Amino acid sequence: MIIKIGNVENVKAQASDYKTITLSWDKANNAQSYNVYRKAYSSNTFKLVANVTDSSYISSGVMTGKEYQFKVAAVYGNREGKYSSIVACTTQLEGTPQLSIKKVGKSRFTLSWTPIDGA
Repeated sequence: MIIKIGNVENVKAQASDYKTITLSWDKANNAQSYNVYRKAYSSNTFKLVANVTDSSYISSGVMTGKEYQFKVAAVYGNREGKYSSIVACTTQLEGTPQLSIKKVGKSRFTLSWTPIDGA
């Protein structure tokens, strides 16, 4: 008898901070685990980044201020079910720039700021 693997639904991605993205989804029927796939902003292909037994995953090793796409598939034994819908999330920028305004003329100003990594 072949066990039918349920679909992964309601995948959500949220930038936890500038270094991590948290994924969550509804549990799929008959899933023993889940394969999580990620596509970086500069890539054309999804890569398997984790196999987890819970219905959530924290994706680390991401770059500040960049978009990542994710999809998830339920796994039963050595079989993988259908991919979920693709979700996208952009990591937060690190820090807040320090702004400086300097008057250089009657009605002219110079605006400068400290750079933010990844901006």
